[in-house]
Amino acid sequence: MINSIQANNYTLPIPRDSLNNVVYPDESDSSIEQVNNNTELTDLAQITMTSHITDFSYSETRTSFAYYKDDHSMALKASSETNIKTHEETYTFDITFSAESLGLKEEDFKDGKPKYLNFTYEKKEINVDYLSSLQVQNTVRSAADVLSDLAKAIRDVMKGKGNKTVAYVLDAEARQALLSDPEVGRLATQLIMLMAMINLSKKEGPASHYLISVSGKGKPVANYQESINIESNSKTVNLNIKINPPGASLSEESEIDIESNEPAAADLETTAGAVENQ
Repeated sequence: MINSIQANNYTLPIPRDSLNNVVYPDESDSSIEQVNNNTELTDLAQITMTSHITDFSYSETRTSFAYYKDDHSMALKASSETNIKTHEETYTFDITFSAESLGLKEEDFKDGKPKYLNFTYEKKEINVDYLSSLQVQNTVRSAADVLSDLAKAIRDVMKGKGNKTVAYVLDAEARQALLSDPEVGRLATQLIMLMAMINLSKKEGPASHYLISVSGKGKPVANYQESINIESNSKTVNLNIKINPPGASLSEESEIDIESNEPAAADLETTAGAVENQ
């Protein structure tokens, strides 16, 4: 998501009464008082401001899986999350002064060209957070798998001939799996009764003893999580100061500045020369 705000140029002429502390050469007290009484805004100074604000955000989430080859059960779950946010602010101030407002004379200007002063303030902050974790989870086999192992073992025992006894061992996970499904639990009870009948049918004499051990422990599953957060803030302030030589028309020069924002040096020289010829 990108949000961009482009502000318009704002031109703010400064009233002469706000520059009372400036000494104007070759002016008498009466002339200054006369200008102060004028309700119009003076063209001694002019400010143009341009602002540009941009917000950018990006998010991405990925999940991958890996499986065991023998039973195709899940072995690994890996997930990653990436978040990027940027905020940029740019402010440009173009200030134009006349030589008279600063008490400068014609000899202070080389070839009658305007003077330029450019200042830039820039501040950037970047924060990067990286988090990762790995957890191994022990799983429990399904009730159907436990019952299947128990049934296969009893079938193998019954294939043998002669006297035999059968015993079985179920760990906690196997019992938990069988009790989780009532239907499977009922079938497991029937298999246990079948083993009891085998033991009761044992005759006197030598016998083979069988022990059936079934585990309900499943294969471990690894869970890997990764998170990357990047946040960037940038602020730039540009200050451009222009000082016109004596006799230059500030309003005409300012119109060129507003239209082109960064006027070419040739245009400024042409305009300044035209004013001097007047």
